[in-house]
Amino acid sequence: MSHGRFPAPRFVAVQRGVSALIPLLALLASQALGAASVVEVPPMAATPAVIAAVPVLALRPTQLDLGMVAVAYRIAKLEDKSPRKLQCYLDAHSVPVVIGPQGFYLIDRHHLVRAAYEMGIKRLPIIVKHDYSDLGLKAFWERMEKKKLVDLLDQFGERQPPSALAGDVTGLTDSPARSVATVAREEGAFLKTKSPFAENNWARFFQENLTVQDINHNFNQAVQEAKVLSKSPLAASLPGYRKPRQRIGQVEINP
Repeated sequence: MSHGRFPAPRFVAVQRGVSALIPLLALLASQALGAASVVEVPPMAATPAVIAAVPVLALRPTQLDLGMVAVAYRIAKLEDKSPRKLQCYLDAHSVPVVIGPQGFYLIDRHHLVRAAYEMGIKRLPIIVKHDYSDLGLKAFWERMEKKKLVDLLDQFGERQPPSALAGDVTGLTDSPARSVATVAREEGAFLKTKSPFAENNWARFFQENLTVQDINHNFNQAVQEAKVLSKSPLAASLPGYRKPRQRIGQVEINP
C-alpha cells in the first residue's frame, strides 16, 4: 500500500480550561521521538490550541489488545478518502490523551492510531483531557483506574498489571472477538456509547459466549452469531444494549 499520499494532520487541540498545559504540551510534543514541532496558534473561539503533530509511536495504550480485522476495516475506510478528506477527518478526530509520568497516554481510538501506523501516517492530532504528569507511576495508575481511563482486563477477562500494557500501539495483542464487536456494532447489533471501553466489554462477552472456534477463519459466521447474542438477556447489562423489537399483532414496535 502506498504511504506517500497521506498528509500529516495539522492540529493538536487542547480542551478549554487547560491553557496552562500549553507549555508542557509543546515541550512533550517537541521531544516525542524528536519529531513534532509547535507553530502559531489559530483563532479558535478562545479555546487554546497548539499546532503540532504528535508521533503515532509516542502514544501509549491504555488497553491490552485490539482487533486486527477491525484495524483493517478502519484502514479500508480511510484509504477510500481523498488526501484532503483524510486530512479533514484526522483533524476532526483528535486522539484523546492523558499526560502522565511517561508521556502521552491514549485513552480512546486505539484502532484509529494503529490504522494510521499501518498506513504510514507518522503523526496524529491529540486533545489533552487530563494532566497527571505530577503523579508518580503508582499514583498515576490508581488515578487512571479510579477515573475509568484504563482497561486492565485482557481479552479473556483476566486482570493484568499496568506493566503489561504495551509501550505503543504496535505491541497490542490481537483479539479476534474485539474485531467481531466492531463489525457487529457497525451492523447495528448494539449502540455506540460514551461508556469507557464499551466495545472491549462487548468483545469479552462475545469471547465467552461465541460457539465459533476459530473466529478469524470463520469471521462472518462469528459476526452473525454475535448479532444474535447481542439481543439476548445475557447482554442486557452491557453498554449500548438494544432491546429486541416486539411484535404486537401485525405491528412491530421498539420497546
